[in-house]
Order: sequence, then C-alpha cells, then structure tokens
Amino acid sequence: MLALDKGPGISDLPKALSDGYSTTGSAGGGLGAVRRNTNIFGITTRHGYGTVILARIKQPKQAPSQMRHVVAGLCVPYPGEHVCGDEWVVAPSAEKLGVLLADGAGHGPEVRRASLRAIEIFGQCARVSPEETAQSVHRALAATRGAAIAIAQIDPTASGGKVSFVGIGNISAALVDGTGVRRMVSYNGTAGHVAPRIRAFQYPYSGVPTVILHSDGLTGRWDLGEYPGLTNAHPSLIAAILYRDFRRGRDDASIVAVRRNSGCHPAS
Repeated sequence: MLALDKGPGISDLPKALSDGYSTTGSAGGGLGAVRRNTNIFGITTRHGYGTVILARIKQPKQAPSQMRHVVAGLCVPYPGEHVCGDEWVVAPSAEKLGVLLADGAGHGPEVRRASLRAIEIFGQCARVSPEETAQSVHRALAATRGAAIAIAQIDPTASGGKVSFVGIGNISAALVDGTGVRRMVSYNGTAGHVAPRIRAFQYPYSGVPTVILHSDGLTGRWDLGEYPGLTNAHPSLIAAILYRDFRRGRDDASIVAVRRNSGCHPAS
C-alpha cells in the first residue's frame, strides 16, 4: 500500500512515528501502529513537497534468485479507463535479473493485449540476451497495435557489474549507482511495426545499482538529487514519488524501479 500527498510534509518524523503524538488532538497511534504491523515500512517526507508512505503487510514468497533484488512497480490507467495499457515484469535467472516494461500504443483493453503479449514472449526468453529478446518481442507484436518496450538485464557477475539495455520507442530508462544517474539510450520505433535498429547498450556500474524504467505517461525531467536520501530509499518510494510529481495525466502511466539487494533497511 502506498499513501501519497503533496502537503506540507512532516516536520518531526521521529515524533510523528511515536505513539501518542498528534497535531489534531487524535489518539496519535496511526503511523506507529502501521510500522509495527508491517513486514516492510518506508516513509520519505520533505518540507513543502509532501509525504510518501509504503506499508507492505505480507511479504510474498520469492525464489532465492529473486530475493537478490528489490522490485517495485506502478501501472495506472489513463483517466476514465479501467485497464492500463502498460505492463511490466521481472524474470530472475541465476544471479541475473531481467526487467521488461511495455507501453502499448494508445490506451484501453486492445492496447493492453499488446503489452501482455510482450510479457508472454519475455517470459519465454529469460535465458537469452536482451537484444535477442527484443527481436522476439518485435516479431510477436506484428499482429497487434504495437508497443514501446524497454528491456534491462542486471548482471552482477560481469566484471564490476553491468546493465545490458535495449529500448524501442519512448520509454525512459536510467541507471543509478555510486557515480550518479545515467540515462540509458532507446532507439525510435514501435515494437511490432517499425524498429529500424535493435541494439543492446552496456552500462557498467559501481556499488549497488538501481534501474528505473518508465513510460511517457511520466515526464523524464526528474532529478533524484532534488530529493535528499531518495536514492537509498525502498524502490517503491522512488516509484511513488516520481509518479506523484511527474505524471502527465493524459496517458497510461507506469514506472518500475529495481535495486540489487544490499540487505539495507527500506525506511528512509
């Protein structure tokens, strides 16, 4: 569960998390009780910007390979629609983790079918390279309205660690590590229809990497440096804040954030 606001922010977070504290005369047991009853709790707040709170009540069972990464995603449909035309999925394979985000051309149920088809093909290609996977997705979407796709593979077994990335169309992608934020390159086109070039780019990383993919339902003009401490927060908080502050409001909106699990506490 995520709670987002653009209010004044919480001026004294430790006090707000303690039992019996209230600014409105209530019992003051809210945030403290939530934190005690969750498996994962995270909160980030900033004066004048608002607050985002993450509460996960039950941690789903995961395979050991998937537990090596912390994964978070949001998909929100176009206003008035009941389904989102964007879809995302992760596929663990040994030490590596593959991530796909698909943004169907348009919005609504017909568009979602194209994204679901991309997810299906991705699941069949977990052991091949991102470039080969993108080519398979491109061929499979020929009978659909097509989609923008982005595929990232986090590989800590490579020398120093690297992310292999393939993008077709207007999905934004970024790698966040100890050196800062690097934008990853996508080629113009639409998977299933026009993809003049399908090429994988290699991005070495240092430290603990976070990969962020999002559709054009969010503007790409964000800067994590404007949010102190956010790069070390739980990926759900990163996804939620970028969604809250950069959603365009006239399209489906989706964002996926994946971090190599360092074993750190998710609260910020």
